[in-house]
Amino acid sequence: MTKAGESLLGTVEVVQAFYNAMKRGDVEGILAVVDSDAVLEEANSLPYAGVYRGHAAWRNLSAEFYATWQDSVNTIDSIANVGPYVVSLIRWRATSRYTGRTIEMPLAEFFWVVEGKIARLLPFYWDTAAVLRVIESE
Repeated sequence: MTKAGESLLGTVEVVQAFYNAMKRGDVEGILAVVDSDAVLEEANSLPYAGVYRGHAAWRNLSAEFYATWQDSVNTIDSIANVGPYVVSLIRWRATSRYTGRTIEMPLAEFFWVVEGKIARLLPFYWDTAAVLRVIESE
């Protein structure tokens, strides 16, 4: 619920604010647009796989992600409100801290935005096997 006089960002604007905070490396800015009980699900094949619920879990995921990757950049191709969620199509580029190898691939992310906050995020990597090849030693 909002207080009298407050306005909610539109769903697409919430997702844009999320990406802007990511670009700045601003974890608190990210969490400002994420519900305190929000769920983020990472693919089971990734080293940071799992279901992350709540701000503390999102902070933990952020630490795990940035322990794996450096110079991570999301280039937004499009963001659209599609029924009950917002879909973003992005181009992700990052360098493995383990191997120094770089990956670039498309990603689709589905955001459920409720009352001006992200309630759920479900990212889909184009090729999780390629992710693993980049981070694993030969």
